[in-house]
Amino acid sequence: MGLFKGFYGSFIDARVDENIDNDLSENDLNYDDCDVDYNYKELAEDIFDFAKYELYSELDFLSDLEFSELVSPKYYNSSNDKIYFKCNIDKDKFIDWLIDLTTNGGEVWDVVSGEIEEQHTSCSGFTSFHSNKISDWVKDLIAFDLDDDKTVYKIGFIISEYIRMTKIYEDYNWDFEDAYLYNGNYSGHYSCYSIKELNS
Repeated sequence: MGLFKGFYGSFIDARVDENIDNDLSENDLNYDDCDVDYNYKELAEDIFDFAKYELYSELDFLSDLEFSELVSPKYYNSSNDKIYFKCNIDKDKFIDWLIDLTTNGGEVWDVVSGEIEEQHTSCSGFTSFHSNKISDWVKDLIAFDLDDDKTVYKIGFIISEYIRMTKIYEDYNWDFEDAYLYNGNYSGHYSCYSIKELNS
């Protein structure tokens, strides 16, 4: 789920830590005297539900979105957490949407295509597994080969960047983490951990 950039170093992670500190303080407990058990899969499911109902639901070519898994790296020096989900995509509606985006998307498409080029250009220390040419991306997306992992990646990337840029143009300060945290319908950052006092 490209809108989610991972827990490590994120505002969501910092908010969970803040919530734990508040709970400890309210119960007059010291961190060293407690065992904190995290359930980030539950938090990932809540974040996915937010994205599903508040963001992806606006795209009529997507249906039956279902949380698949949270994948967390053993070490965070090269990658961050990722949320995967399954869904059905209506090919004809998706291609119509893509053609409309590339021809009438204006500034949103300019930014999305710029992100495609910037994030997939090889440089020192980084080798891209995808072309950075917009024409190659559009050709692959229209071919719509869902058995090709690279095409599936491109579909996810372009959808998430479209949502991000559309929301930013609606609200200059829009940020996925903030949008999730400040939406009162989703509160997984309050319930993804439990605190157990040691020797109790």
